[in-house]
Amino acid sequence: MKSKYVYGLNMILISALMTLSACSGDTNEKGSPSPSEPAKEANSQSSTPTNGKYTPAIEVSTVRYTDAGFKFKDGESLDKNIWNGIFEDELGIKVKNMWVVDKSQYNQKLNVTIASGTLPDFFEVDKVTMQRLVDEGALEDLTAVYEKYGSPFAKKTLTVDGGAAIKASTVNGKLMAIPHTASNGGVASTEMIWLRTDWLKKVNLSPPKTMDDVMKIAEAFSKMDPDENGKNDTYGLAINKEMLQNFGSVRGFFNGYHAYPDYWVKDASGKIVFGSVQPEMKVALQKLQDLYKNGVLDKEFSVKDTNKILEDVNAEKIGLIYGHLWDPPGKTYDINYLKVKDAAYPLWQTYPIVSVDSAPVKVQANPTAETFFVVRKGVKNPEVVVKLLNTYLKKYIETDYSGSVNPFIAKDGIFPAKFAPVQLESPNLNLEAWYKVVDALKTGDGSKLDFPASVHFDRISKFRNGDYKMWYSDRTFGPEGAFKVIDQYDKQKTFVFDEFISSPTPTMVDKLSTLTKMEMEVFTKIIMNAAPVSDFDKFVEQWKLSGGSKIEQEANEAYKKNQGN
Repeated sequence: MKSKYVYGLNMILISALMTLSACSGDTNEKGSPSPSEPAKEANSQSSTPTNGKYTPAIEVSTVRYTDAGFKFKDGESLDKNIWNGIFEDELGIKVKNMWVVDKSQYNQKLNVTIASGTLPDFFEVDKVTMQRLVDEGALEDLTAVYEKYGSPFAKKTLTVDGGAAIKASTVNGKLMAIPHTASNGGVASTEMIWLRTDWLKKVNLSPPKTMDDVMKIAEAFSKMDPDENGKNDTYGLAINKEMLQNFGSVRGFFNGYHAYPDYWVKDASGKIVFGSVQPEMKVALQKLQDLYKNGVLDKEFSVKDTNKILEDVNAEKIGLIYGHLWDPPGKTYDINYLKVKDAAYPLWQTYPIVSVDSAPVKVQANPTAETFFVVRKGVKNPEVVVKLLNTYLKKYIETDYSGSVNPFIAKDGIFPAKFAPVQLESPNLNLEAWYKVVDALKTGDGSKLDFPASVHFDRISKFRNGDYKMWYSDRTFGPEGAFKVIDQYDKQKTFVFDEFISSPTPTMVDKLSTLTKMEMEVFTKIIMNAAPVSDFDKFVEQWKLSGGSKIEQEANEAYKKNQGN
């Protein structure tokens, strides 16, 4: 399994052998010279803000990337689109791209630009690059300008995750970036239980309220012939060979035992510790081994990837899965629904992850921001990035387009919102849309819904009118859909983020991929009863001796530094 701490390591340090001559001929995609120096000159001119608009207009530079999802009207590009006119007319800001490349080339191109010493005024980076530039003193502290210029709506949007994204953008107590938050992180990224309710009824059991209930349901699904074909060919719980990611993960299962694999969590002393080597993991591994020995888990799970799990779902061999809210749209539950569309109840239903004891479950959530907008040190108007963001949010999200067309929403494959040089989504964008959809379904009138609520209302309406292929939308955005679970997590704040939000430490870079491989091998052997559960203790000892202790030391040093201590 590829550790998330290895992500972006190609962005850590550029070799000293990279010469500036390799960059002196740097051009943009059209072959014109880099406008970085002219942009700096324009930025240094005297300009007086009047009613929030710079007079005369100022010019600022950035760098951009595109991908296969970028489509433009004739004559438009990232250099010329709807946002250029808005920013110049309303703010007096001219944004110029030093270069534009495909997303796959962005990190490499940015490395060259950084090495050349011709940084744009603002640009997007990952966590590793942000930390590196902070250490080099190359970035502006945005604490004061964010506080002064950030609109109430922008601040609300950037803290809807409880402040996790702002925290990830903060180093030594200073806000060093504006986080590029996304709607697929935070509480929306948590796992939940997907359960076949028709099987549940056949084995005469109720939805799970405790981990003991989960164990009972899993055993019944494997032993009581829930598909009624007279064969012992069903499994109680799906698990893929990667174990902690993708469809068929058991990360949520571990969370039910208050275990947090591959996450850093606080211990009683306030230090952060690595979840994979904590005692709670041993308890959960024992339970999975019990299920395996009892025939509840597929004996071949260690060689089955996500696609194989999907095949088992379609073959109706699986009735219990830990998954995400997006699993129905991206998977094939609807195929099963079509087979029993006359049933009086939904085939698959979502439920919150349950606890092994009276303590509430804390479900692991992915970061709400993995990239960040930073400002070059010495820029005359560092507040520009905040002003651009304010206007982007006002135009795209904050403005009520009910009864009219939002000009920034996708039409004919063109999505102008993506063209803005500074952008983000609320981590709760889809949760907020769910509230709107549920209310509209009560009256049957979705005419005043905005995007994306309007899309989901339309799909659910089609489902209710007999289009069973739209079943997945009802299971996700319907009143009893997956977002009902997400709403519960959000209201009760029963989700947690990784406490380690710095860039990878030196020993992480050197050792963590090897330690992760060892972790997966030991866990798999224990679950498959090829090793006793007591081997977990040996694994923890070996993990620490093989670099884990040094990683914990470095992680805590970085944690304290990030907290401003």
